[in-house]
Amino acid sequence: AICGTFPTDPDFCVEVAAVNIVSTQIGGSIPPCIGSMAPTLTKIELSSRALTGTLPASLSSLSILKKVDMINAGVTGTLPSAIGSLGQLIHFDMEGSSLSGTLPDSFGSLSNLEYLSLSTEGISGALPSSFGSLFSVEYIDFTYASVTD
Repeated sequence: AICGTFPTDPDFCVEVAAVNIVSTQIGGSIPPCIGSMAPTLTKIELSSRALTGTLPASLSSLSILKKVDMINAGVTGTLPSAIGSLGQLIHFDMEGSSLSGTLPDSFGSLSNLEYLSLSTEGISGALPSSFGSLFSVEYIDFTYASVTD
């Protein structure tokens, strides 16, 4: 098995277009400076229970990010309110993560979003009224969440 920690050296990630760490034992937290480390990043797939920490707010700086897939990742905390600035985001899957709290109103700004899965027990509360602006969505999954309309 591959193991270790998530790279944090800015020189390592300058021209990265995709990060795929699936079914590995790579751990640690997502670097808080990921937004400035990899401005060319279009896809993040981090499905490893060994990952810890929160979703960094700097993730919202990745203006061309199209896919975030962190199924069963050990990510905790709340969804950053700045997530709505990811205008190119098409796919957002945090199924089985340890996220908690309510959904930020900024989700309504994700006009290109087609796939949303927040099937995790810690997500709760009312859907923000801004969800009515998500005209491109084809799939939404809140199976284990306690979300109301």
